[in-house]
Amino acid sequence: MDPKFVLGQKVHIITLIDGYGRPDPRMTKWVGKNGEVVNYFFVSAIETWEKTLNPPDIYCYDVRLDEGGDIVRGIPEVGLEPE
Repeated sequence: MDPKFVLGQKVHIITLIDGYGRPDPRMTKWVGKNGEVVNYFFVSAIETWEKTLNPPDIYCYDVRLDEGGDIVRGIPEVGLEPE
């Protein structure tokens, strides 16, 4: 399985829905923001921080926000789309 995004790629943060169909409150302050992928890593479903998402093995990404330069760490692939 290859990562969907690569280092330096511009991405848009979208709403991450939990296993109960609700927006993940930990992500809401970044939804709608754009940034650049600065790191990515593979996470086994066994290690995933959010068990209610029932994810398969996935990649997570660290994104440097265009606005302010803060880095948001560990965003699951399903919480991003290409800009």
